[in-house]
Amino acid sequence: MPAFKPKNLNHLTLRVKDIAAAQAFYTDVLGMTVNRRLGSTMTFLQCGDSEFVIVKSENPGKSDGKGAGIDHFGFKVNSTAEVDEAAEYLRDQHVTILAGPADRSDGRFVFFVDPDGNMLEIYCTKS
Repeated sequence: MPAFKPKNLNHLTLRVKDIAAAQAFYTDVLGMTVNRRLGSTMTFLQCGDSEFVIVKSENPGKSDGKGAGIDHFGFKVNSTAEVDEAAEYLRDQHVTILAGPADRSDGRFVFFVDPDGNMLEIYCTKS
């Protein structure tokens, strides 16, 4: 069994061209609620037990449904030590680390990629 095993998928971040239109769609049409906003470029929505994040991007998915537009998947852990242990484990597995582990205002993170170049994040929030 691997040294690190995600407990759950905590959030998905989707690239969008028009954040206001996307927010209206996900709240008015799909019934999600706004948790918080980060400036005018990022909105955190609640979808059941999971967080769904939309972020303004110049390269969103295609409107024909053939471009996913997914920015990254986030896996939450319980402590900064777990973030650091996961990063060390990923390095040992020859996984490409894009950023971190590092602190940010709300906790600690590490960004990395899977074999196809999809970005993933392991993070914790401050208690």
